[in-house]
Amino acid sequence: MARRRAQLRLGPKTSDAAELTDAQQGLLANPAFWTAECDLGAEYDIQSKHLREWQPKYSTSKLQRGIRQQFPVSWCHGLLAWHLRMPLDDNQLAELTRLQTAFATKSALTPDLFIKVVRDLDTILFQGTLKGRTLISWEELPTRDGHLLRGSCSGGMLRFKIKIRLGKTCFFSDRKEVLWGTLIREILHAYLNNNAVGGEVACADEHDELFVQSVDRLAERLALPGLGTHEIVGYM
Repeated sequence: MARRRAQLRLGPKTSDAAELTDAQQGLLANPAFWTAECDLGAEYDIQSKHLREWQPKYSTSKLQRGIRQQFPVSWCHGLLAWHLRMPLDDNQLAELTRLQTAFATKSALTPDLFIKVVRDLDTILFQGTLKGRTLISWEELPTRDGHLLRGSCSGGMLRFKIKIRLGKTCFFSDRKEVLWGTLIREILHAYLNNNAVGGEVACADEHDELFVQSVDRLAERLALPGLGTHEIVGYM
């Protein structure tokens, strides 16, 4: 089998991107449209107060957060594979059902949904290890090599402040599977940044075969129709 390597998930070329409508331009400039608190009708019963509990409080000290054990990047992929072989408990099954229902519901495709589902993705895929350590937001991301950037994940100082950023413009231009795939890809980066010694950036090749294998496992665990490894990372 040929070695696979994940591609950088860039959006369309800026010259090829469809121009936004006046309504979309208005939403792009409206901060309230891009927050979990706006509650645009996504049928997802996570309250804002629970999201605030899940997101990190930047004033909290390292000692209050607790000392966590960290591993080489290759070990993190191995531990993830081991966890994903374990059967889901009742709570995880309920969260997976909720997530699959939201994925299948066309009216649920709103910016607030992508912020809310991260909490369930963390529980289903990563045993809740990102709770209190990760923020997610929609932002106008820079272009790279003439392409729109779909998403990014930064570790922050000492990796106690991991932030996932999703591209606002791509919300209007990408199909549903690519939007979900981008989120899942970035939360995997967050997991590696949180649990690897030196963060994922210490790895010489972030998007190597181990990364693609982990994406295979995440896609299998979630079982979202039409959302496979290619939609999450692409490969060559």
